Order: sequence, then C-alpha cells, then structure tokens
Amino acid sequence: MRAYRHVHDLVTGAGARNVQWVWAFNNGSSPDAPYNDPAHAYPGDRYVDWVGIDGYNWGFGPSWDPTGDHWTSFDATFAAAYAKARDVAPNRPVMIGEFASTEDGGDKARWIEDMDAKLSSGAYPDLKLLTYFDVTKEEPWSPTSSPAALATFTSWTRQRYMKGRGHDLARVAGDYACSRVPTASF
Repeated sequence: MRAYRHVHDLVTGAGARNVQWVWAFNNGSSPDAPYNDPAHAYPGDRYVDWVGIDGYNWGFGPSWDPTGDHWTSFDATFAAAYAKARDVAPNRPVMIGEFASTEDGGDKARWIEDMDAKLSSGAYPDLKLLTYFDVTKEEPWSPTSSPAALATFTSWTRQRYMKGRGHDLARVAGDYACSRVPTASF
C-alpha cells in the first residue's frame, strides 16, 4: 500500500493529470487467511480510480497442479472477488484486468457463452472493463484455441454491452468519482 501511494504521489507531484490508477488483486488469496485479505492492501479512494481483479479458469491439470481439476465458471471465478471489490471500494468502477479460460477439462466455448449470459443479466453492474488474456502460455488461453471458442468469443465481443470507445472508457472513473459519495480510506 505504501509503495503504491508513493508512486502515485511521485507521478501526480510531477504534474501528470492524464493517468488513471488501477489497484488490482487476484480473485483468490493464497493462502486464504485473514491476514492476506486484499482489503488490507487497498491504498484508499484518494489513490485509486479503478479496482481490478485478475482470475482464470485453469481447467484440468494446470502446470501448478497436474492432477487437479480447477474447471470453474466465470461466475465461480469472479463472484466472490467482485463482491470483495464492492466492499473495499464501492465508489470505484471495477475492471477485470486479466481473465481467460483454458480448453482443458471443459467446453471453453460454453464457458464464454455462460459468461456472456451472466454479464448480460446485470449481475456485475459496476464491471466496466474486461481484458481477455489471449496468449497461449501455461494453458491455451487464446480465443483462437479452437474454432468453437473463436466463434463464441467473436460473437461475445459484438454484444451491445461490449460497445464503447477509448474516450468513453476514460470518463468512467471520473463519472464514478462525481456520482458516488466518498468513503473513508483504509
């Protein structure tokens, strides 16, 4: 938290006014213990424009647990972390800074369809930005990992709620700051 605030203060102290600040945490803590709660690291509303979450559907047999089954839906991956983001910083918009699904252990195209249905339902009203991790690295994350995944991903990106331009996105944090009542910092 202190390092984040320090960098923020250096940048703003140098006169930068075209920067938006993202504080992000992983969708699950490891270890999952009270001392490791992301809320303890929140720098405060004065320092944060966006709250970010990172998470993945790791599927079956990821490199870090070759015999494990970690296939989870979008909602199972992000619902608790989204609730945490709303508790920690209710006056800031939420982004998913990194997310993806593997092909291993389930149906990636269906996973994307289910994600679209959940997002379309309004279950995540303050989620304003999603960044799909599209590199084949530890797992086949890219939406091009199968023809079905690519077709579903392409269809998803054409949904009405996915429309917007960079200048629209740049105003989101400011709109939140103006429309919400400030809360105390941690």
